[in-house]
Amino acid sequence: MEGLSFDFEDRAVLVTGGTSGIGFGVASAFAEAGAEVIVTGRRPAASDYDRDLSGFAYHQVEMTDATSLDALAGGIDRLDVLVN
Repeated sequence: MEGLSFDFEDRAVLVTGGTSGIGFGVASAFAEAGAEVIVTGRRPAASDYDRDLSGFAYHQVEMTDATSLDALAGGIDRLDVLVN
């Protein structure tokens, strides 16, 4: 929608699966709105993806593994928005 804008300045956003497809689009929109965006994926590093993820913080996570999820939660200081 033309003329519609959102301000997420000083907000921390986590987008699970934000490395491709709709998740990447959502993560990019939040970043454009000023948010600090964290994306998750299954590959060891952000550089292992074809997309440029340099504008996001990246965490490798296996969503079916409790230890991996605990590590993600322990590595986030603040969270205002979760997109799952």
